[in-house]
Amino acid sequence: MQRPDSVGPFAICAESRAKKYRTELRFADIHLLARTLKGIALKNTERESASERSRAKRSNVKTAGEIFGDGTLIELVSGSSVPNKPDLLLWNGTKATIAPRVQYAGRNYEATELIASVGNATRLPSGCSDYGSVRELCTKIASLFTRHLGLPEPESSLLAYFSISSWFADCLPTAPGLAIYGPFQGQGINVLRLLRCLCRRPLLLADITPAGLRSLPMYLHPTLLINQPRLNPRMWTLLRTSSHRGFCVPAGKGGVLDVHGARAIFLGMDDTERITSAEVLHLSLANALIRSRGEIIEYSSAEVGWKLRQLGLSRSRDGAGKSLSLHKETSHRIHEWARSYGVLSRQNVRQGCPDCARAAQSIAVSSFM
Repeated sequence: MQRPDSVGPFAICAESRAKKYRTELRFADIHLLARTLKGIALKNTERESASERSRAKRSNVKTAGEIFGDGTLIELVSGSSVPNKPDLLLWNGTKATIAPRVQYAGRNYEATELIASVGNATRLPSGCSDYGSVRELCTKIASLFTRHLGLPEPESSLLAYFSISSWFADCLPTAPGLAIYGPFQGQGINVLRLLRCLCRRPLLLADITPAGLRSLPMYLHPTLLINQPRLNPRMWTLLRTSSHRGFCVPAGKGGVLDVHGARAIFLGMDDTERITSAEVLHLSLANALIRSRGEIIEYSSAEVGWKLRQLGLSRSRDGAGKSLSLHKETSHRIHEWARSYGVLSRQNVRQGCPDCARAAQSIAVSSFM
C-alpha cells in the first residue's frame, strides 16, 4: 500500500536523524577504540621502561671484588679521580684493565665507595706487575723484615708467607691467622706496621671488642692487624671461631655478618698459654731476638715469660709473681739476654737469684768503666 504524500516529510526527517545518529555512534566507537589503543600503548611503554630500568639496575653492580668461575677477577685499586672511591682492576688471566667501571658478562661493575676514615686507614694497590717466581717473591718480602726489623730468616719467611696468604683469604676454608708474642710491645707494633705495607686491605686496630668487630667494614674482607696484649678471652674465641669460611656471627635485627678474613695479633707475653692450641701460626719475637745475636738455643715462650716475671719485667696474672726452676744454662742465657738488651737493671734484680747477682755485678762493673 502506498504511503500518503502528507506523511512523506516526517518520514524523511526521521530517517535523516537516524542516519546522523548512526554516524555519531560510529565516530564515538572509533574515538573510544582510539583511547583504548592509546592506553594499551602507554601501559606497554611503561612496562617496557620498567623492565629496562630493572635490567639496567641488575646490570650495574657495586662491588668490593669478585672472583668468577673462569678465573677472571675484579680487585680494588687506589683511584685518583674521586676521594675514597677506588678504581677496579679487571684481570682475565692475560691482561689487566684499570678503570672506574669495568664490564664482564654483560654487567657493569663499579667500586663501592669507602667511608673516609676507612679509606685513610687501609691501603690499596695502585696496579699489578710481574713478580717473577713465587720463590723470588717470598725471598724479596722476607728480606724486608730482615732489613728493617733485624729478624732472622725463619721469622722473616713466616711473616712473608702470612702476608702473601692474606691475598687469598677469601679462597681458603680457614683464613690465615698469626699470633705474635714477645716482651717488647714496640717490636710487635713495628711488625704490624710493616705487615700493613704488604697485606691485602690492612687495618691497624687496638682495643677491639666483639661489638667493634661487628661494626667494621667486613664487606671489604680486610686483614686485621691487632695490637692488644691483654686480649679478652671472649674476643679471642670470636676471632678464632669466625676464621672459618661460611660461619657468620649474629649482627642484630635478625641479620648475620661474615667476619671471615686474615688477622694478625700481637699478644705480648701474658697470653701465651691461651694461644698454644689455637689454629694460628706462632711467631716468638723473644726467640727471634736471641737468635739475631748469634744464640743457637731456642727457649719456649713459657720459659722466657716466667723468667721475665721473676725479674719484675712484666706483670704477673696473680699479682704475686710466678716462680719456676729453669735449667741452669737456660736461666743464665735469659739473664744475659735481658741485660744486653737493657731490660735488666740493679733496681729490678731478684734477691737470692745467683744469675741476677751475676748480671747485676756485670752492670756494676760496666758502670765504673
